[in-house]
Amino acid sequence: MTALGRTPSAERLHLALLGRRNAGKSSLLNALAGQQVAIVSPQPGTTTDPVSKAMELLPLGPVLLTDTPGLDDEGALGELRVERGLRALARTDLGLLLVEAGLTPGPLEEEVVRRAREGGTALVVVSSKSDRGDPAATAAWARERRLPHVATSATTGAGLDALRAALIETAPKG
Repeated sequence: MTALGRTPSAERLHLALLGRRNAGKSSLLNALAGQQVAIVSPQPGTTTDPVSKAMELLPLGPVLLTDTPGLDDEGALGELRVERGLRALARTDLGLLLVEAGLTPGPLEEEVVRRAREGGTALVVVSSKSDRGDPAATAAWARERRLPHVATSATTGAGLDALRAALIETAPKG
């Protein structure tokens, strides 16, 4: 058994992918894991429960990467999904706040930043789907909040190395 397989979840750095429905969270999880871990669909709300993948992210070491339901889900069932996503944020060490490139972050993203700061959770802002839109608005928004920003495309692989570097830089030490 590898060291990765022996590392209990409680001893791993917990990372959570957060954002609106269809922001690209599941696709990014799959790209970082190098395998199909989460179901990806153009249908909003495909991820109904948090999906976690234990993996090695060097030089961070063993991590638990969790894909969450969209934080803008609607209806009674949607509210329960949002609650689960926010619980994942409360249990994470480092959040990846995804905003689709070309869109401007709004009140939902502000709420994630507020909750993360209140809980002492580090954040990296990720412009997802950068092969389809301009990440400039999200980059400016992140700068105003003094948060690291990376533009990525899970489809092309663009920005994944920069994202890994930002995670390493931003991850809590010790």
